[in-house]
Amino acid sequence: MINIKKRRVFEYFINAASDIAREEGIDKITIRNVSDRAGYNSATLYNYFNNLEQLLAFTVIHSITEYLYDIDKVIKSNEDCLIKYILAWNQYCYHSFNNPNVYTYAFDSTNSTYTLSQIENYMKVFPERIMSDDKAPTVTVIGGSIEEREMDMLEPCIDKGYMTADAARRIYNLGYLLQQGTLYRLMHNKEQYPVEEARITFIRYFIDFVNSQLLPDVPTIIFEDLNEIIVTYGLKSQIKNTPL
Repeated sequence: MINIKKRRVFEYFINAASDIAREEGIDKITIRNVSDRAGYNSATLYNYFNNLEQLLAFTVIHSITEYLYDIDKVIKSNEDCLIKYILAWNQYCYHSFNNPNVYTYAFDSTNSTYTLSQIENYMKVFPERIMSDDKAPTVTVIGGSIEEREMDMLEPCIDKGYMTADAARRIYNLGYLLQQGTLYRLMHNKEQYPVEEARITFIRYFIDFVNSQLLPDVPTIIFEDLNEIIVTYGLKSQIKNTPL
């Protein structure tokens, strides 16, 4: 167990790195400027982090813990696998659209594998920020590539006869491309494209596409029905019923 004093110093460094990332960009973070801003020398920082990469990983994880907690609740819920899958995308959009640079670094960059591999080390310092019902996040949340995580969630839908394996891949590819396109617009044209509007547009189009890929006689997902489920699990990402 990390003692309170040591944990507080971890937070000083992470908060300093987070401020630099927000003001200048993640690529501007260095051992020296983080140490200076935190009020310590570089040698002290190395008593807490192995290297710059681990500092960056901890900083990014610190920024995505609410998402990890939310998505873990969705995955461990009693909802049908298809509803879980839609809710998982809704949660990811809710968080990533509000912080596109950090979420791209965490889940869709050359640094993703290492960053997510540090969750276990991060949890030794800040266990309560990710734990759901006193349990660690599921492997689906923290393991593998984006495609592997997606297919882990879609596999039960294939097994239940909701869709074919080819349809599942089409759904994954469409979701990924649509989310990436939306992130790009938010990062380069944020003032003209409100975040909430972006999320609602994404989820409506995505649900329509998922419904089009379901096998005959499989009940379609009703956009308006998702809010009650979202509220049930205490998630913040309610879906406004606004026209496209």
